[in-house]
Amino acid sequence: MGPIDRLRTCHETLPPDVRGEVLALGSAAIPALIEILCDEDLANEDAPGNGWPPIHAAKLLGDLKAREAIEPMLRVLAETEFDHVINGVLSRRLPEFGADVLEPALLLLEQASGDDGPLALVSVLAQIGVRDDRIFDAICNVFDDDVIFGAMDFADYGDPRALPLLEEAIADFVPDFSHPIWRHDLNELLDAHETLGGVLDEDLRARVDAIDQLWEQHKAGSGRTSTRKVGRNEPCPCGSGKKHKKCCLGKAPDEPAPEQGGLAFQRPGPRG
Repeated sequence: MGPIDRLRTCHETLPPDVRGEVLALGSAAIPALIEILCDEDLANEDAPGNGWPPIHAAKLLGDLKAREAIEPMLRVLAETEFDHVINGVLSRRLPEFGADVLEPALLLLEQASGDDGPLALVSVLAQIGVRDDRIFDAICNVFDDDVIFGAMDFADYGDPRALPLLEEAIADFVPDFSHPIWRHDLNELLDAHETLGGVLDEDLRARVDAIDQLWEQHKAGSGRTSTRKVGRNEPCPCGSGKKHKKCCLGKAPDEPAPEQGGLAFQRPGPRG
């Protein structure tokens, strides 16, 4: 049995010998890896490999720098949700292709539907290291719908034209102290502003200080302890098992947390 056939049955851990043999095939392995990546049956939890072969294929295509795989990788990214493991893998690996991602990602963005697909595509575009007004406009659209995700994308994109938008969001920020991670949302806005070289003026600094003072008063009255900043890549405090940026970050306080204990938080679930 060749390495590609063995890959089709690999579980969570990819054996080093299989990885080495696939990579040794070089460009000859790319068509088969793309086929595995896009195979919805292999992505199912009850398939051989419990849904992991497409994830391994995505990583191997990144390792091979397979530029012909960019469009299929983007398509799978747009079709999966944040709680699918493959979505996170593709979100990390696609920016490595740089400028070659630009046009196919923008084309797919025009066609993408749902919530996670467009957000994931814009996040990738923000990280490819290309300055293009179409990317900036796409991030602005995300920011209009969700200032926290938009702020993270602005920080990754690195364009100081976003500073006035971030400053307006900081000025308009209204904390909800009943939400356990309320300060993280404000921190993301402040971090993005600082990353882009911004310095808070006296009014904005006073606004932030006033919010913190209100929080201290709230803690004193409710007996709460301090609120620690939760990093975007840390486990979400809600206990879902996902990274915070892929879970409760940016959600309204009254939105329910994702169901806990499902395999989708550790392994990929079915696509679609």
